[in-house]
Amino acid sequence: MAFVTDRTGHWSVCIMGTQGTNQRKLFDRNGGYWDGEYDWL
Repeated sequence: MAFVTDRTGHWSVCIMGTQGTNQRKLFDRNGGYWDGEYDWL
């Protein structure tokens, strides 16, 4: 699963396994939830 989070104080796109395991960051959003090159719903 892919998801966005600001748990570190900065928005990033992360992925994890379907059981919630192996969470890791793919890239920072470099702005707010809707800012930047990539928009995610």
